[in-house]
Amino acid sequence: MLKYAALIPIVLVAVALPIILQPLMLSATDFEADIYGGGTFRLSDFKGKVVVIVVAQTSCPHCKEFLPALSKAWKSDSELMSGKYVLAVVMLDPAHPLSATGVSEDKKAFDSFSPPSGWILLPEAWHSIEVFGIKYTASVVIVDKRGNVVEKVEPQDHPKIDEMVSYTIMKVKERGAEAKVLRFSFSAPRLAFIGDTVTLQGEVQPPSIGVNVTIIRPDGEEINVRPRVIGNGQFSVDFTPDMEGTWVARASSLSETREVRITVLPNKPRGIESYDVVYGTHDERAGKIINQNAKSSKSLPNDNVVLLGGPKANPFVLEFNSIAGVSMILKGKSAKLFIGSKEYDLSVTFGKEDYAVVYWLRWEGRFVVVGEGLTRFGTLAASLFMKNTQLEKQLYLIHWKDLNGDGDVSYDEIEVLMALEKI
Repeated sequence: MLKYAALIPIVLVAVALPIILQPLMLSATDFEADIYGGGTFRLSDFKGKVVVIVVAQTSCPHCKEFLPALSKAWKSDSELMSGKYVLAVVMLDPAHPLSATGVSEDKKAFDSFSPPSGWILLPEAWHSIEVFGIKYTASVVIVDKRGNVVEKVEPQDHPKIDEMVSYTIMKVKERGAEAKVLRFSFSAPRLAFIGDTVTLQGEVQPPSIGVNVTIIRPDGEEINVRPRVIGNGQFSVDFTPDMEGTWVARASSLSETREVRITVLPNKPRGIESYDVVYGTHDERAGKIINQNAKSSKSLPNDNVVLLGGPKANPFVLEFNSIAGVSMILKGKSAKLFIGSKEYDLSVTFGKEDYAVVYWLRWEGRFVVVGEGLTRFGTLAASLFMKNTQLEKQLYLIHWKDLNGDGDVSYDEIEVLMALEKI
């Protein structure tokens, strides 16, 4: 903690004294500090009230003008004195940091401006600099009734004491005013994949009341975010799911709550035996290997799907081949296979030797897995391969040869010639 003291100049200047730059935290419900005279100040204990925290320094000339002016204005305002608001002064003594002498000097500085009854002194709470992202002493942090930092008033933005006092009081009372939600919407995509960026978005009116968003992972862990609400009331939050299952996103504004659910899928195909299977001409057996409910269809299912057969046997495959950059030409026993920019010259003997490509795509929110041979034997080999292999790569080129001479395809006769991590 002494490192913060070293970063605050001791030399007196005519303006507020600079402190190390830190990011403003969206939520500060974990802030705690010792109260002068005993006890612990916990921000979470004051939910339901607007809390004002002034970070000051015993040697700061700006503080010596601002705090008496704020104290006077506060005491003359019956609403501020009503008990609906809490004000704490973090006083720091750079000459004697984190010492009994420093605490004593803090108390002298605090008493010198005749603070209103109810103001709280937090001496030598140096950690507040990091918690609230303070750049200058005489800065004011305003925390709303839900425990969120919603405003930071800094002296470099308000160099005139009277103007800074009036602006601070205006912002404090804005947060204390009872507000109503006039319009509130919240939406998210229904499906997402692990590793993708998911955008939650919505609108709240009036924008000044703000929004809290809680993202609940499938394991129950919660992530709390306070998004920035722009002038027209719109807000958005991006997150990247790292676990499959149902994620819940809950947005709240005052007493209003909206909730959406996002089903997060693996970023690679899993459990293809549960997928819909559509096979092409002569490929029924290949389809039944994966799923007994496999069928030939003239329409593409809306869920995860396995497509079996080449473009001539299964017309759906042609479209996905164009996306994947796959094409094949078979003339007699000679074949050409194109995968991206690569060309393969292959030799095929019907019923004895064949090749197949197995790949998967994410398309319109679902997985499409394609297995296509140069002949029906290659497609059968593709089906057996998919049934028995976890598809960790996105594309495989496989080779089958009838090693036992039975005129049929078995899994142990299949070899992988090439696999691509990504296509």
